[in-house]
Amino acid sequence: MNEKLVNAMADLDEDVVLSEVNAQKENGTPVLDIIANLQEEVGITRYRKEYSN
Repeated sequence: MNEKLVNAMADLDEDVVLSEVNAQKENGTPVLDIIANLQEEVGITRYRKEYSN
């Protein structure tokens, strides 16, 4: 898990998300691992939205 990517996605910081995804691709991270990280981040974002009100 890429903590920086998780936090950027949860904070809806598109620039950092794209930067981190591109960096992972350049470093040879398997695409399915990147997708798994993004799916986890979507869950965190949903959780924050549900319980922030």
